[in-house]
Amino acid sequence: MRATASTKPASEILPAIPITQYTPSDNTVHNTLGHISYQHGKQLDVGLPQPSGKAVTCPICITAKTRRTARPLPSDIAKRAQHPWQDVSVDLSGKMRTQGITNVYYFIPFVCNYSGAKIVEFVERNSHFIHAYRRFVARIDGVQPHKLRTDKGGEFMSTELKELLELHFVHHQTRAVDEHYSIGTSENAVGRLRETSIALLLQVNLPSKFWPCAIQHSAFLSNYTSRSRAKPKLTVYELIYQQKADMSKIPPFDAYCTVYRAREQRQGNLDLPSTPGIFVGVGLYQKTLGYMVTDTTLNKLTVTRQHLSFDPQLFPLRLRPTAPPLFRNFHRLTSTQAPASTTTPTQSLPSRVTGLFFLFLLRKHFITEKM
Repeated sequence: MRATASTKPASEILPAIPITQYTPSDNTVHNTLGHISYQHGKQLDVGLPQPSGKAVTCPICITAKTRRTARPLPSDIAKRAQHPWQDVSVDLSGKMRTQGITNVYYFIPFVCNYSGAKIVEFVERNSHFIHAYRRFVARIDGVQPHKLRTDKGGEFMSTELKELLELHFVHHQTRAVDEHYSIGTSENAVGRLRETSIALLLQVNLPSKFWPCAIQHSAFLSNYTSRSRAKPKLTVYELIYQQKADMSKIPPFDAYCTVYRAREQRQGNLDLPSTPGIFVGVGLYQKTLGYMVTDTTLNKLTVTRQHLSFDPQLFPLRLRPTAPPLFRNFHRLTSTQAPASTTTPTQSLPSRVTGLFFLFLLRKHFITEKM
């Protein structure tokens, strides 16, 4: 006879392998349910016993479900350094595509973890960091910091720097892998200085080779306006110098300015008593700290501390046609002034004809009246 298909319901069909009645352990239930969490397993009702003991310790979960640990809370202010430049974080930024006007490609912000103050140094190569560190120590009156925080870049792990730090009993602390927050102050300083300098360069249509000037001026403005780490109600300047900052003598970036010249530098009695120029920030140039001014050729820098006059409403480079392409496009789109005419008076033939015709009519009328 020919076999017929079974008409029994699915619930009465026995499996090929009979299920053995047993009570699985918590570890077995955890593995069966796909390594779910202990709390989730206690809430499920799927025909398996709920966990009855302590949470299961599973090496598979530790390995396969690892996530980034939550960022630790900020350190207690009482446990931080109690004086400026005792605890310093440092980072290196570069290589820049454009060589700076001072023949550099990298900038290095040194950040005081007590106050939040910033000092910026520049190098031509990243291996020259040790020279930047020596200049930094000289700028803080030759006092070595107690702790120096860096990453594990090759410029920070050189043998020469290691010997220098050990000689002056400086504790060099490097960050662990993928824990950028341990030197967060210096890494944040890199981003802030970059974005501020880009805004300054875009504002003034200044060539990109002046980025070291913009970086230094950005650090100067940050020290005057940023809140300090030790006392957030005070700025960095107020915390260190215990007085209010006076920004009224600081000209806007790219403002027209003049630098006084002594009599022996002039070419006669009718020569100008000052040299006109463009203000490009407050910074250090050739060992002189002061107002940095460039000339009209944009190839020379002059630094003065006292002999500066400026017009805060005159900006010579705002619509300069030789600006970088990105800056030029921005100013073309945002400028409210009409484009200047390219036709010179000697080439304006209709205006000349109109003027001659008017003079002819005037002369004819004068002769008629006289007759």
